[in-house]
Amino acid sequence: MAESAPGTLIFSFTGPADRRDWLVAELGELGFGAFDHQPDRLEGFIDESLWTSDLRVKLKELVSRVGCRLVDERRAAPENWNATWEAGIEPVEVGGFYVHPPWHSPRAGAVSLCIEPKMSFGTAHHETTRLILSILDGLVEPGSSVLDAGTGTGVLALAARKLGADRIVGFDIDPWSQENALENLARNQEGGISIRAGGIETVKDEPPFDLVIANINRAVLLEMLPDLVRLCAPGGRVVLSGILRPDEAQMREALAREECTCLEVIVEGEWIAVVAARA
Repeated sequence: MAESAPGTLIFSFTGPADRRDWLVAELGELGFGAFDHQPDRLEGFIDESLWTSDLRVKLKELVSRVGCRLVDERRAAPENWNATWEAGIEPVEVGGFYVHPPWHSPRAGAVSLCIEPKMSFGTAHHETTRLILSILDGLVEPGSSVLDAGTGTGVLALAARKLGADRIVGFDIDPWSQENALENLARNQEGGISIRAGGIETVKDEPPFDLVIANINRAVLLEMLPDLVRLCAPGGRVVLSGILRPDEAQMREALAREECTCLEVIVEGEWIAVVAARA
């Protein structure tokens, strides 16, 4: 009897929303190729042919480390799950931008940001990305300089370029982010943006920036904040997201310790973005 074709294994995870976002990045390194974000859970898809007992051990350790729970796993018959996942990614219009994957056409009258997400964060389907895009037009001046910390797909760096920023640098610790971001720059026919693989040490010798953007998570933001503020020019703006509403007070206190004045807090769902001015 002929062997059946490999199917797809689907794993369901629960946990705080910010932890699930972090989990996506880690699962990509294990070979998971697509994800479905539900209000109460995250589903990850991996080709059955890639699955091993060693991966199961790594998955168990990862879920525990990130602070999520594996609540279900099941097998689906062979299907092109990447195509199914892609078909479910719809364009997002926010802040005058039209963020769309390559398989959707630009929209007349809106600033097009063509983003192929792959395994990097930043498709404008998450609240934190939309929050920053919604206010970016009022923060980027023509000819200004912008630092994009945790650049992911490069969507925020691209948006800053579309608004007229001149010197733009993005960095991300995720190994696939640099390649993905550079592909998206080429796809949008935008050059002159430096994308670096690594952490904030990759920009430590850069001159100060007029605008510093960081869409990461609370723990990393708090650790990185002194360096982010140092890299912001006096009188410049620091925009932070990846922050849940209950963490607003802690983030305000951390900014105050760095002699930054909180100018605005915007909210979408359970998430916030904070705009601050450096003294």
